[in-house]
Amino acid sequence: AREGKLVALDCDGGEVALGEHGGLLHGVLLHLVRNAVAHGIELPAVRAAAGKSRVGRVLVAAAHADGTLRVTVSDDGGGLDRDAIAAAAARAGLQG
Repeated sequence: AREGKLVALDCDGGEVALGEHGGLLHGVLLHLVRNAVAHGIELPAVRAAAGKSRVGRVLVAAAHADGTLRVTVSDDGGGLDRDAIAAAAARAGLQG
């Protein structure tokens, strides 16, 4: 709501046990979901103009595979703005 965006949060893998890492993952996942909403999901009018649903979707998924916990956060937003990323890197002196 603070971003002025409409977002549905979907979770997959609710049956996956996080064990002792649950507390650590909470903060990391919260950060990733907030970033997906702030930087990935477009405003409702922009989404509608692009032919998308006005409501963006963020998916948090967790699964165990080969003894490893895999957690992903994805969104159906507009993707990375490579020009803006390059400009920010240049301003920070990270391009060379």
